[in-house]
Amino acid sequence: MSQACIGANGLVEHWGKRPTTIQAGLRIFVLPAVITTAELLVSDFDFKRVNLEDGNLPQEALEDVHTVPFLGYDYPISEGIRHRWCTISEQQDLDKNLQFEFLRTVAIISASALRDFVGSFVLDEPEIAQ
Repeated sequence: MSQACIGANGLVEHWGKRPTTIQAGLRIFVLPAVITTAELLVSDFDFKRVNLEDGNLPQEALEDVHTVPFLGYDYPISEGIRHRWCTISEQQDLDKNLQFEFLRTVAIISASALRDFVGSFVLDEPEIAQ
């Protein structure tokens, strides 16, 4: 996760310091990603029901596990690897500011679903000034 965030933040830093390397009017979306051959398993189980004394899950938690082709994981990043090129509205509260500055959603994608993941983005054609 750290390597994906370091790479994405480094790319944003590069473009922030060299804005002429980006076509004028072009909107860019940078999403750190990890592509894996592992089976991605998720559950809708309420993990507040985990026994805190022994860490065991009730049987119904295991019955709710299913496979997904990709997922988003909110990964906390340190001050040292976050980029400086986004601005924060002063109207947001502290919780939103901290999430904006120190959480990055990392896409975790099954290798077999990479084409579907990339194809799921609907991007508008950029309006580029002539």
